[in-house]
Amino acid sequence: MQIGLIGLEETGFNLALSLHSKGYKVVVYDHNEDVLQDIHRKGISTTKSLKDFAESLSTKRVIWMMISAGDRMDETLANLSGYLSVSDIIIDGSNSFYKDTIRRGQALQGMQIDYLDCGVIGDIHRTASDVRITIGGNRFALNFCESLFKDIAAHGGYLYCGRSGSGHFASMIYKAVKDGTMQNLEEGLSGAHTSEFTLDIEKIINFWKHNSISEN
Repeated sequence: MQIGLIGLEETGFNLALSLHSKGYKVVVYDHNEDVLQDIHRKGISTTKSLKDFAESLSTKRVIWMMISAGDRMDETLANLSGYLSVSDIIIDGSNSFYKDTIRRGQALQGMQIDYLDCGVIGDIHRTASDVRITIGGNRFALNFCESLFKDIAAHGGYLYCGRSGSGHFASMIYKAVKDGTMQNLEEGLSGAHTSEFTLDIEKIINFWKHNSISEN
């Protein structure tokens, strides 16, 4: 399976190495030429523009974005979308605010491009996974990419939460409760119950309960 990856800051760099080690054909793009040279020396294909990046991927494209949330994500998506085709899949692995995710998902849906938002918790290494992922977006797109998530996450370490935005929302719940205080627990669960998503709260809490990890 071929995977495109945008963003080679530390987590993205490790993700590219992990995918490469598992037999995926990885094509990467980053604005930092030094980082591109570093990863090219490790046998991974690199591109120097979004246009070249998109044209290097065979359709149906699967593109995992590991860049900063906010304006940079919006700018990159706007520039990239002009080179994409119907049914391509964008995976947003950033720490995006879920309402921004909903907006982006709606915009891409209008172009018939699928958008999966992934709340990624943990560190991605080349030979071992300590990663938990909560996923929102089109279920058919998830089905197409499910083997990818199985390979990247720890055993049983990914959960489909529902429509666009719910993956990032579920990771926000985790961050609200990870300190273990009753106040954070109350706030996290209150936010889940009052959100616009129809979430299986028990399922999400059990997922985090059985997939708790330590973070440095």
